[in-house]
Amino acid sequence: MSRYIVAVMLGLGYTSAIQAFDLKDELMVCAATKDSLSRLACYDKLVQERKLSTGSEDIAVKPRKKAAGDVAATTQSKNKADDFGKAHIAATAAEEDNSSMFSEIDKVKELHYGKLALTLTNGQVWHQTDSNKLLLEAGDKVELIEGMLSAIYLRKDGFNKRIRVKRIK
Repeated sequence: MSRYIVAVMLGLGYTSAIQAFDLKDELMVCAATKDSLSRLACYDKLVQERKLSTGSEDIAVKPRKKAAGDVAATTQSKNKADDFGKAHIAATAAEEDNSSMFSEIDKVKELHYGKLALTLTNGQVWHQTDSNKLLLEAGDKVELIEGMLSAIYLRKDGFNKRIRVKRIK
């Protein structure tokens, strides 16, 4: 009787090896498909036919409609393409709104080494902490932008150049 059990076990092992070999061939056929949608459909079909599982959980794959005549799938993919990365843009825009302030310069005074002391119309006094050059005059509109690690930058309206500043008063 034990001979029959050994024979069955060997047969099962051989069968699973043949199935793995067949699966490898079928995967290679799918991988050789040039059209990405067809390739994905091929992989989905293999998973459904084989009912492959990861660990102890079965993978639930819904069959996909053919995309050749499916206008809804095309529209949905275009919407996905349009929306791709917008969450980052929206988050950045929200952060920029909360992390900047607009004002106008009331007085400009030059300190040592060409650094500037700026008094804004709201009474705030800011000193330049870096050595970048930016031509500023009384009446210029400026934007104060919060940067990384508590850095604050001052940018003249209409210019991309900025200087690093520190609030004194």
